Amino acid sequence: MIRKSQLITQAHYFLSIIRALIKTNKTVYLTDINKRAEDFYREVLNIVERLELVNINIEEPNAAAIDLGDKTARIAIQVTSTKEISKIKSTFDKFIAKGLNASYDQLIVLNINEAGDHRTESLDDPSGFKFQFDRDLWDMDTIVERLEGCEIDAIEKLVDYLKDHVRPAAGSVLPNEELTILTLIETLGEESEAGGDAEFRDEPDPEGKIEKRFAEHADFLKTEYKDLREVYGSLLDDTLREVTPTRAQIRKMQIFMKRTSDRTLTEENGNPEKALNRLTARYGALLSDRGVSYDESAVRFFLLDQVIKCNVFPNRDVARV
Repeated sequence: MIRKSQLITQAHYFLSIIRALIKTNKTVYLTDINKRAEDFYREVLNIVERLELVNINIEEPNAAAIDLGDKTARIAIQVTSTKEISKIKSTFDKFIAKGLNASYDQLIVLNINEAGDHRTESLDDPSGFKFQFDRDLWDMDTIVERLEGCEIDAIEKLVDYLKDHVRPAAGSVLPNEELTILTLIETLGEESEAGGDAEFRDEPDPEGKIEKRFAEHADFLKTEYKDLREVYGSLLDDTLREVTPTRAQIRKMQIFMKRTSDRTLTEENGNPEKALNRLTARYGALLSDRGVSYDESAVRFFLLDQVIKCNVFPNRDVARV
């Protein structure tokens, strides 16, 4: 079970990277930039769902309502990055108008960004064909959820496929510093530390921390933060807006950073400069394990920003200690 959980985490990482890049209109991330998106997801779904999907746009150019189809399993799939309900209704109407419901029992709309929330429960046709939003509208989270029902060999095959196809290509539009921050957020959202963070205060207190607790190192911390903020500040802000980690991921990230940084600071006798150097190396190692050639300064700014937010070198709750 541990091996399966590790593989699902790896698959989730690669799929999250793709989704985050799509959100920022940086879709040039497949190793073959001319490869059609539906071909990429065809392989993903064939592995995860054990289907034999073919590209309908190539096999049957007139069947424009769908991108992928498995006539044996009688499943049709439309791949899109648009979450508006008008797009789903249009796909459904074309699907029915072309008589594709005679060949397929289920129409799935796969949103490679995010599915979005829709109040409509279903789309219905007098023939009896139905599109149920809770069943037939998928996104990357749906694929990750369905991995739980897969055998380990299938998940291993998927991870190998993603490793081969999801990485910056030559001439990629994704800067290294952006990939660093993006991957760091995703990675820390999956890491965990034993215990909780009840002994730490949640309220940020940057002035009390920098000017009082680390008074001897205040000039160094403020100067380095200011210099790096000019380069990486807007990048971090934009990435946090685009990635939108879940509450659980944020909590995991906070707990992991608080406990590891507090321990490192103690080992360095309360010296934040030395502790920051060690943490930069440690977090960089996490990225290396993901196969990322990271930007060290981006990692360092991320940590300094978390110092200000009190997730790195957290203030202890004196009342509880």
